[in-house]
Amino acid sequence: MEQATIGGDKLRSLRRERHDERGKRLTIESLASAAGVDYRTISDIERGVAKRPPLEMLQRIFTTLAQFGAVSVEDKNLVLSAYGYHVLFVPPTEAEVEHACHLWLAEYTHIHLPSYLVSYNQRLLIWNRYAPAMLGIAGTDPQTARFKQLRIFDMVFNPELPTALKLLNPEELAPKLLALIKAELRLFRSEAWYQELIQTTSADYPEFAVLWNSLPDDLEVGRMRTVGPIRIQYGEDMILTFNIYSSDFVSDPRFRVVQYHPADSSTIKIWNQWVEAAESAADPDA
Repeated sequence: MEQATIGGDKLRSLRRERHDERGKRLTIESLASAAGVDYRTISDIERGVAKRPPLEMLQRIFTTLAQFGAVSVEDKNLVLSAYGYHVLFVPPTEAEVEHACHLWLAEYTHIHLPSYLVSYNQRLLIWNRYAPAMLGIAGTDPQTARFKQLRIFDMVFNPELPTALKLLNPEELAPKLLALIKAELRLFRSEAWYQELIQTTSADYPEFAVLWNSLPDDLEVGRMRTVGPIRIQYGEDMILTFNIYSSDFVSDPRFRVVQYHPADSSTIKIWNQWVEAAESAADPDA
């Protein structure tokens, strides 16, 4: 199937899923009128006659469709990629963050691994009970509130945060982590949010700027990302070692799921203790 047909088919289905003020399925005529364009323009796009509609036209159609019902980022990106345009990665709105956190909680909050949700503008959004445990902090401890909306960069480079204080191998981990993030974001270097993120982080942490600028601009990554090892001071005489795995959050590609997998026997032992304690707390009769 031609890419123009894929894009046109998707726009047709988006239109047909929506209804006008009278409750009737949205027609091409109604969409064209609301968008302020000619009927044939919409018809040619939907039928695949228009091989690569102007980006401005597609954006106008998205905006008009949204007047009759929200259009997801995934649907917009499917259309844009079909016509060879860069996908949209504007930072999520507050409502979108709330929705993603709700979905993440339903899917990941009970997994027996330290895990959290991060947005593509590198903000920590929500985590399960095992993530604070890596730092020796109970999930119910009020101090965990300070982690919300932190940049991932803060967790590594801010010496006042427990995440950086307890990280034992920052010289080894930071270049690998930054290479992964730079590869993930390389398509969005022209976006204002990207430039602001890198500029403000560079101003906050000169060591970040040195590392970031030393990395190539054309790095690529696959769907599943791995970084490690990460070594964390746990208590006075225990070191925890994990490998970090991150993957797309399928409900919205602007979010990523991060999980920590125990990488040695002592870490597995501590992790098993966390799991047993969590299960006991969940089952008062245990």
